[in-house]
Amino acid sequence: EEIDSSLIISQLEEVKSQIEKLLASYKKGNLIKEGIKLAIVGRPNVGKSSLFNALVGYERAIVSEIQGTTRDFIEESLKIKDIPVILLDTAGLRDTEDKIEKIGIEKAQEKINEADIILFVIDASSGFTEEDKKIYDKIKDKPHITVVNKSDLNNKPIDFFEKYDNIVYTSVVNNQGIKELEEKIITSLGIIEKEDDLFINLRQSTLLKQAKEKIEEIENHINYLINNKEILMIYIQEALNYLDEVVGAISTEDVLDNIFSKFCIGK
Repeated sequence: EEIDSSLIISQLEEVKSQIEKLLASYKKGNLIKEGIKLAIVGRPNVGKSSLFNALVGYERAIVSEIQGTTRDFIEESLKIKDIPVILLDTAGLRDTEDKIEKIGIEKAQEKINEADIILFVIDASSGFTEEDKKIYDKIKDKPHITVVNKSDLNNKPIDFFEKYDNIVYTSVVNNQGIKELEEKIITSLGIIEKEDDLFINLRQSTLLKQAKEKIEEIENHINYLINNKEILMIYIQEALNYLDEVVGAISTEDVLDNIFSKFCIGK
């Protein structure tokens, strides 16, 4: 009761901030463990399959001038900066009456939804077309990098992306921009490993979310709880129990043992 209320509030804010940092590390750690899902997306004939082959290091996908060559998605695993990557080459997105190509485009859309990051490929020689704009509108809200491919045919900047910094100009023929693209893939997701990086698992993530929710409950009712510190103490203890479980200081069994040892249950 002698503790200043403002100190309680500031300490809860500090704990919540630390929890949020740890929760952010769960996604980062999961990407490093499971691999980044990276989908190459664009209209037909912008060089998606050529870019796919350049990234995997060999002729994995069929490259052809005929539109709609890639009917199904192609998947390959590789490592970029020692980070596992699951690379997906998808069918070119366009309006078509071809039933098989339509199925490929539907699958491409599924892979776009599943991807952690998208390489949105456009053709430097033809510029940014209306067809490109339609595709861009579908993926712009997801993490993405714009790849201006075939830049050996036209190295002028694309006006639409003039103020856009997440863009790489590539030429598979000259091997231009491939290393820069690999670098940007990793940095865009913020997952370059450091020696002091700390990653949490799913169990720890769940417990930290529960602790954060309990702290947010306190914040939402702080005026009432500050004047009823016995109830405030119960809320704080609940949050503390979740945090203790994260570090192994307490387990659910310990909590149950404590309840059954101190209370008469069942009457």
